[in-house]
Amino acid sequence: MIDRYGDSALEEVDLRILELREQQQPEAVELWENIRETVKLLSGPSTDKSVH
Repeated sequence: MIDRYGDSALEEVDLRILELREQQQPEAVELWENIRETVKLLSGPSTDKSVH
């Protein structure tokens, strides 16, 4: 998602969640909510301050 949509990845995930809710697919919604948390984690500011 991040590679494909960049800064708008969370928006795209949210759209998918809305679509799945409209289609009454709770298992898929749960999966995409987990994906959303992962995208948030991966797209957030880096806290790695190690020197390479």
